[in-house]
Amino acid sequence: MISFAKRKRTPTVPARLQIPLWAIVVIVVLIGARTIFYLSEERPTYAALDLSARATQTPGSLRWLYTDQTVRQHDGSLARYFIWRREAECLGCETLDHAVAHVDAALITRGWTTTERSCDNHYAESAVIYTTVTSGGRSLGYVQADDPALTACLLVWPSPITGGADPTYKIVLVTRNPSPLTRLLP
Repeated sequence: MISFAKRKRTPTVPARLQIPLWAIVVIVVLIGARTIFYLSEERPTYAALDLSARATQTPGSLRWLYTDQTVRQHDGSLARYFIWRREAECLGCETLDHAVAHVDAALITRGWTTTERSCDNHYAESAVIYTTVTSGGRSLGYVQADDPALTACLLVWPSPITGGADPTYKIVLVTRNPSPLTRLLP
């Protein structure tokens, strides 16, 4: 007796639906290239702080003068930082401590904590910070509790231009947000 064993048939994909290996490689390379392009393009993401005059109420008047946004990259480095800078005047603040206390309280209620990190290179005024601090100004550094790479710096100093009997203080608030690519760098 002759027996014929039944062969198992494996399902086959029709030829028109088969994707060649080279096509899969091209798709993976394109996705990788797009990811690298996205990380290198890095649309700026600034850490803007909404500290309205109401949020930082002082006995005098706190007046925000201007806001500036810039991208900082040092020569020879891939690291990029998105810098958000805001300048204000505190007219009629009683003391420097009083001017600092209200902005400091507003930052702390928004999840920032003070740090010992130096803020000297965050300010446009970095060349005069030492002179400012030694002549009665104050520089404070902060980090965001949820994101320690995100830093903020507060600089307050007596304004040399005082139009009346009330003292005037200059306030500069700066945040520094590292780019997504910078966060990946060692």
